[in-house]
Order: sequence, then C-alpha cells, then structure tokens
Amino acid sequence: FCYEEDCTKEDPLSQETFRKLAQPLPFSKQHHSKLVCYISKELMDADNPPLVLPNGYVYSTK
Repeated sequence: FCYEEDCTKEDPLSQETFRKLAQPLPFSKQHHSKLVCYISKELMDADNPPLVLPNGYVYSTK
C-alpha cells in the first residue's frame, strides 16, 4: 500500500480519508496464491492447469 504523497490516483490510499481509515488495520500478505476450481473444488496446478473461458471465468481442465 502507498502511504506516500506521490501515489497514483488509482490507489485508494492516495486519498487522505482512506489513508487515515486504513492506518490502524493490519497488513494481510499472501505469499502463495492458490487457484481452486469453482465447480470441482480441486486445486489448479501443473497437473490440473486453469482454463480461461472467453467470458473471463477460470475453471480447472479436469
């Protein structure tokens, strides 16, 4: 998150109101993301790669 004055306008923390609101909140850092198929509930990985449909939804190939 950006607490500096030169933040981009797309960053909500570039607005002083949001900065003050977010300051006491803890940071949540996800080191390793995991994709899970919405239909099969299986983990998507090298053996079960994700498949992106034209509508933008992502499902596992299994």
